[in-house]
Amino acid sequence: MQKYAIGMFFLVVFMVAWSCNQTVQEAGLKSEGEVLAKKYCLNCHNPTAGQKARIAPPLIQIRDVYLSAYGDRDSFVAAIVDFVLHPEANKALLDDAVKQFGLMPRLSYKPEVLEQIAIHMLDDELIAPDWYKGLE
Repeated sequence: MQKYAIGMFFLVVFMVAWSCNQTVQEAGLKSEGEVLAKKYCLNCHNPTAGQKARIAPPLIQIRDVYLSAYGDRDSFVAAIVDFVLHPEANKALLDDAVKQFGLMPRLSYKPEVLEQIAIHMLDDELIAPDWYKGLE
């Protein structure tokens, strides 16, 4: 009976993992980080929001600024995670965005979730608003 229960447990775990992977693939998403970004970030960092509806800079702009300041992958990810967990004006790299929208509120997401989102920002193609021309 115990072998049967253990076997069922592993079968359920496998099915849940497979189902989650299928959900990502079926949604046309590239990574778990993209799923998390859509769930947690795009409400505020929406790249298609109109000028008056914007409440935060788009992720692509954040990526470009942080990538220019933190050139390597590990530093970039650590800086994004640190800022989201502990946003402070002296750590903000997008001064104009802070002036326009205010400082990002402190969020209580798990660091692992934020790491996946930061990796998505680096690895996956991000949508750029029409007005965004990249860093000049």
